[in-house]
Amino acid sequence: MSSDDSFLLIGQLAQTANTTKDTVRHYDDLGLLKSRKRQAGSRLYTEFHPECVDRIALIKSAQAIGFTLTEIQNSLNDYYDGQLDLDEQLDIVKQKLAQILEQQATINLMVEMLTQRITLLTRMQEDESYVPSIEDCKNNSSKLPYHR
Repeated sequence: MSSDDSFLLIGQLAQTANTTKDTVRHYDDLGLLKSRKRQAGSRLYTEFHPECVDRIALIKSAQAIGFTLTEIQNSLNDYYDGQLDLDEQLDIVKQKLAQILEQQATINLMVEMLTQRITLLTRMQEDESYVPSIEDCKNNSSKLPYHR
């Protein structure tokens, strides 16, 4: 990176990118941002490339659709360096969609199970003489991924 005045200090970057300094530091520690160190007297400052504003927006956008920082870290630099072609991007997004759909199915099953449990408990509350059978108490927990 060349030395010029367009580089941003952490506060400028955080404000421009509408985030916090802690977020910028965290992303920088993970290698998600382009930065350089600059000595000013006895202090060492980190300066950030102006491209980091767009990088932060892209990171937050990817997080909003379910990508983890680790997943983003694995491909962000390749994306910016032009090393991640459209086929690879499409594969990554399709894999994420499959993962999210699986999570959605699990959540739907959990909602169904909780609704059944509420119905059972409400019946027990309304009719103190009602004793549920073993079948009434069974649920579909064996269908959940963590019970396999």
